[in-house]
Amino acid sequence: MKVEMEATADLALAQLLNADLASAIGTLGPVFELAPEQRVDGLLSRLKGVRSQLTVPALRRHREAVELGHYIEGFGRDSARSTLPGAPRYQIGG
Repeated sequence: MKVEMEATADLALAQLLNADLASAIGTLGPVFELAPEQRVDGLLSRLKGVRSQLTVPALRRHREAVELGHYIEGFGRDSARSTLPGAPRYQIGG
């Protein structure tokens, strides 16, 4: 699972490099379903790369890019601590 989710984050980054924000958001869906204890350093590092790419001029003006960036920040923050069962999940564009 670890390698699969890291590869998924890499694919999302490649999609962003091609300015395909919608595909990147869709690709990251399974990653965002991971429980906090499954959010390993390698995955979080890759998501930092995704977050960085969201700040390029071609993407940063899109509301969805800003939301995705905030989502990634929260996802990483929540991975560093326990989450109570039933805690709300993030939603992009909702």
